[in-house]
Amino acid sequence: MKLTQLEKEICQLVLNNEYNGGNEYDYPVWTSVISDYASVSGKRFSGVISSLTKKGAVTVDGQGNEMTISVNSSAKSVLEN
Repeated sequence: MKLTQLEKEICQLVLNNEYNGGNEYDYPVWTSVISDYASVSGKRFSGVISSLTKKGAVTVDGQGNEMTISVNSSAKSVLEN
């Protein structure tokens, strides 16, 4: 799997977020919290999340303010290299 720099940024924000259980994969955090720290917002942020989902790098559940995102362990090798 190949990820863009922006996709890697979003994944790292999820993994390093204070609500993540300690840099854990497959651990959901609120998407709204991640969007507060991302370098992109709005439709561009949504596009990056959509692309990550299509690539299988993240899982998104829920909708609106209850939406969560978790980085799948399948992205681990890409993110740690």
